[in-house]
Amino acid sequence: MKYFSFLIVSILLGLSFASLAQAPQKISYQAVIRNASNNLIANTKVGMLIIIAKDSANGTVAYGEQQSPTTNANGLVSLTIGNGTPLVGTLAGINWGSGNYFIKALIDPTGGNAYTITSTGQLLSVPYALHSANGNPTGNTPGDMQYWNGTKWVLIPAGANGATLTMCNGVPTWGGCATGTGLATVVTTSATALTKATALCSGNVTSDGGATVTDRGFCYATTANPTIANSVVNSGTGTGTYTTTLSGLAANTLYYVRAYATNSNGTAYGTQVSFTTPANTATVVLGQSYAGGIVFYVDSTGSHGLVAAPTDQSGAIVWWNGSYLNTKATGTAVGTGQTNTASIINYQGSGSYAATLCSQSFNGYNDWFLPSKDELQLMYNNLHAKGLGSFTGGFYYSSSEFDVYQAWTLDFMYNSSFGYYKNNQARVRAVRKF
Repeated sequence: MKYFSFLIVSILLGLSFASLAQAPQKISYQAVIRNASNNLIANTKVGMLIIIAKDSANGTVAYGEQQSPTTNANGLVSLTIGNGTPLVGTLAGINWGSGNYFIKALIDPTGGNAYTITSTGQLLSVPYALHSANGNPTGNTPGDMQYWNGTKWVLIPAGANGATLTMCNGVPTWGGCATGTGLATVVTTSATALTKATALCSGNVTSDGGATVTDRGFCYATTANPTIANSVVNSGTGTGTYTTTLSGLAANTLYYVRAYATNSNGTAYGTQVSFTTPANTATVVLGQSYAGGIVFYVDSTGSHGLVAAPTDQSGAIVWWNGSYLNTKATGTAVGTGQTNTASIINYQGSGSYAATLCSQSFNGYNDWFLPSKDELQLMYNNLHAKGLGSFTGGFYYSSSEFDVYQAWTLDFMYNSSFGYYKNNQARVRAVRKF
């Protein structure tokens, strides 16, 4: 039997009327369920997955829970969000003042968790009592700060020791204001040596300054405060985060790096960071066929790292794991992919999905795994971006959970990382350590 989507009757907010009492972290929710003949589904137990997402119905999941309510004689289901079995986040942890929020309800009319009906709706007003309890955003590390941009509170990550925070056109900025007017705002996020000759750099263009960013990347030198007059690696155009691998570096050398962004008004620079390349002489090099695959990462010893399988696993797109299951595979850094893969298989069990396909024996080795978010990014930077590895331009799954519903995925056409729902399909490429 086919079922229509929910008809949302009302969404009522749990409020506290005691001025000194803490606001209850609850939201009342009601919906009417009808079948394909428009008849009420009455006196029936249904399975429901409730998701509260930020900015759009398919945006970042702020909270999720499961419940199994029973409809009444009029097909009405009534429940209190906050009383179910939590899957991700807490209601108390939602920053109601930071943006728009949407409620998505997925339902299994047979009472299980094989959800076949989806209904979404935007919360058209802030749950004020909840907002009063936690309306300000929280930080991520000690030293984080916030500023009001006229619409919402924006987080400023803690700066480096000795860095100066300057007000630039109403925006607190680490490292001082860019010279000129109308320049972009750019942040140098990190720079890390990978081998004696390479380093991975990350940056973020947070504002285009009112004009299109036509060039962005990193400038670097062995002297402080490099500019685009020094060595430069381009990383595309526009705003947002980006990563680039520097190559051709000298061994055992201190380098200074700054992210930059150029628009029609000039070039702006991020704060300066530095790294020192190791002195070891590598016994293997990036792009080399080695240990059953293609080398895409070499650690500071020069003789250990990671290789990617020469081709995609299964030759087709696959599920991450086909269900909304917390696998505790939260590692994103280089070196966490193997642990992530083992955790996914431990919680998910047998089946044909991303982690199991990448853990199969191949090319004489049986220790392959699904790469973590950062390992997948290195595979893009050091292989695909250089025309190596026979990758497609599609989406590739990592082994890193974005949250209980999504996994970190990299678009190999546009070099863009994002959370992708686990029951969607993407390509996978196995890696192994050597």
